[in-house]
Amino acid sequence: MAAVEELVRGFFSEGVNDADYDSFEKYIAPDYQWHWGTEKPSSGTGIDAFRKEIQALVTAFPDMKTEIYDVVANDNRAAVRFKAVATHQGPWGGVEATGKPVQWCGIVIYREENGKLAEEWSMDDSRGLFEQLGVIPPIPAPW
Repeated sequence: MAAVEELVRGFFSEGVNDADYDSFEKYIAPDYQWHWGTEKPSSGTGIDAFRKEIQALVTAFPDMKTEIYDVVANDNRAAVRFKAVATHQGPWGGVEATGKPVQWCGIVIYREENGKLAEEWSMDDSRGLFEQLGVIPPIPAPW
């Protein structure tokens, strides 16, 4: 298993599923950058700012569990396909808690540098999540 894959799997398991925010130090570089659907860093850079983002997500979805379906790793990059399952129990994206069960999938590409995850680019089914929360109407099928 490539070193970057071990970092990614550890981060998902401990950092996200176990909500062990102290474990971030093992997996993430101090100047971590994340891009959630944008080229520019999303909400800043650095491990502390990223920790706050994940804490906000877990506060909104405290029972959230992620499952990694695939990891494709090469040199210092890893692509991860995942699914998250949770219950909306706190404010998220301007939406107050609905109590609704939700699930969403996504793909994240990570870059490793000096033994830590240094950067990520993430795309997920945010539209589907907001549809499940009842905030926006579903797209009629077939598209």
